Amino acid sequence: FWSRHVHAEGAIFVADRRDFGPVEHFSAQPLVREADLQLPDPTLHPTFTTPAGETFFGRLLWSDLHWSQLDAELPEARRRVEVSVQQVLTDSAAKFVGVLRVGLLTRQLDRAVQLDSTADPHRIVLCDAAGRLVTRGVPGDRLVETDDGELRIDPAVLPPQLTAALADPALRRSATMGRTGSSLARVQGEDFLTTFQPLPAGQTQEWIVGVIVPRAFYFGPLEAVRHRLLVISAGIIIALVGGGGLILRSVRRAQAQISAEAGKMKAFDFTPASPDAPFRDVAAVLSSLELAKTAMRAMSKYVPVDLVRRLYREGREPQPGGTATEISLMFTDIAGFTTITEALPPARLAEALERYLDALAPIIQRETGGTIDKYIGDAIMTFWNAPEPVPEHARMACRAALRCRAAGDALAAGLEWAGLPPFATRFGLHCGTALVGHFGATDRLNYTAIGDAVNLASRLEGLNKLYGTTIIASEAIATVAGAAFDFRLLDVVAVKGKQHAVRIYELLGEQGTTRPASATAYEKAFALYLARDFAAASALLETLADDPPSGVLLARCRDFLREPPGAAWDGTHIAAEK
Repeated sequence: FWSRHVHAEGAIFVADRRDFGPVEHFSAQPLVREADLQLPDPTLHPTFTTPAGETFFGRLLWSDLHWSQLDAELPEARRRVEVSVQQVLTDSAAKFVGVLRVGLLTRQLDRAVQLDSTADPHRIVLCDAAGRLVTRGVPGDRLVETDDGELRIDPAVLPPQLTAALADPALRRSATMGRTGSSLARVQGEDFLTTFQPLPAGQTQEWIVGVIVPRAFYFGPLEAVRHRLLVISAGIIIALVGGGGLILRSVRRAQAQISAEAGKMKAFDFTPASPDAPFRDVAAVLSSLELAKTAMRAMSKYVPVDLVRRLYREGREPQPGGTATEISLMFTDIAGFTTITEALPPARLAEALERYLDALAPIIQRETGGTIDKYIGDAIMTFWNAPEPVPEHARMACRAALRCRAAGDALAAGLEWAGLPPFATRFGLHCGTALVGHFGATDRLNYTAIGDAVNLASRLEGLNKLYGTTIIASEAIATVAGAAFDFRLLDVVAVKGKQHAVRIYELLGEQGTTRPASATAYEKAFALYLARDFAAASALLETLADDPPSGVLLARCRDFLREPPGAAWDGTHIAAEK
């Protein structure tokens, strides 16, 4: 940490710098003059002279976009842009003391007009009365200086509806009259509604907020309501003229309309919409539907979306119990997470864990069709082929493990991860039959998988600590997915709590990638190991010093050379730890 004191010295402004020690000591050092650093007079900047002048003395003033004084020493290509607000400060005797200035970087303005939902068709812009953009549409848009010296956005690509809105006379009328203005424009065969709202006087440089949205977003539901009212009115007239038979026909027609609306809900269409309507009863119905959709969207954040969709489609409540299903499972865990938790403050740890899980979850759910069963602190339990079928689910599990490992490495190498310890993830993969369904008490259920296959997948993840690997897969996974991926036979192991041994493999990568020479040499040494030729296996393993599994097997061979195993030994290693 360091601080700079800028002050006048004779006819120039100079800077003295003070360095501070580490945070745990925070000892201040003496001020040291920064050599050859002459700074501009800060009191000559418009953000000082304007509010301090007699015309605006004491008023709260907003600036236009300008280069940040924080970056005054940087070349223009690296300088940031901000908008600031200024206020004169006086002492208790109303004597001028200075100017307080607060800046807001343009990236904060850009974020203010960006919608969180990609499904929302609204576009929000911030512009001036001449239709020039103040905020970016995409991060790549650059800032340029106009002929009158102002900074404005020069977008690389501007959507046609936005181009039409910025050229709309309603924008100029709204700026001139200082009140909300609206218009309707047809762009590429589609009608768009545009609304302009000047920001309150004195709070910006007369900037205007513009909202552009397809007309069908608002008026489509209204036309459906109008059509329904016309049908009902026609039914009433026919009923009065034709009697009971036509009344029955009208009832059947109304039932058909209700079925159509129910069909939309059954199709799991829960996208949010505006509940506003010109009729109170219609608005009440729409509001009730919006509340139901909100509840369903919230529910999908706690349970698998495919499960919610199936239960809703079938119109039934979950019942305790499960079904034997062949699934592929993946358990993940962060190596040394307990040590990491001791080194990081809780808030910093929670932020890092959220970024980590946000990087892995889309790979598991969207890219490979997996179902995240639960988060167990830093661990993730995932399975494929339930509640919805997933073709080639074993291959999807392998692909997810490789992609998640790469995503974790990329996250740790990113600039946002600076100062944080890397999250080295271990994976366990297995394919087998498990009981999948709803388990728990009758009033509180959990959709999950239970059985021997689940326990084995969890144990395989833990074996990575023994062999120094990151992804261990069972023989079942390697057999089914072996044509698409490269595996290395690691060992024959009876995991903790199991009597029967299983062959375990290390997932190296997809077929076609370069296979480490150490993996091939290890498998040859392992074959010698199983053949009880421990001396030959040791000689080969001693050449693989940089391969962690080779070191584990070498130690085991040396033990057997000192004390050979019994005649009943079949190569099985008994794992003593989870």
